[in-house]
Amino acid sequence: MRYDGFPADGEFHTIDAVTGRIPLADGVADVVAAVETIEHVENPRAFARELTRLCRPGQWVVLTTPNQLSLLSKLTLVLRHEFNQFRASSPAAVDTTPAG
Repeated sequence: MRYDGFPADGEFHTIDAVTGRIPLADGVADVVAAVETIEHVENPRAFARELTRLCRPGQWVVLTTPNQLSLLSKLTLVLRHEFNQFRASSPAAVDTTPAG
């Protein structure tokens, strides 16, 4: 999902969450970022290998995932009976399904 604040000159590519395959050649990037994505793919290990395949040697793979063990997440679970990152108001919970 491309966010509104994504830089206009940045390259953005989507993936098939089932296969994790990214339709780009080997070693095409200095930085590959997967922000809170790996928990949604069928095979996380294959996805991580795919991200690494895209990087030039010695460059960066940035991979993030929600931290359900953080103090904020634990407090939200205790007080609101839901994890912080999965609250209805959380960006991760926004429904991106096209209408119709």
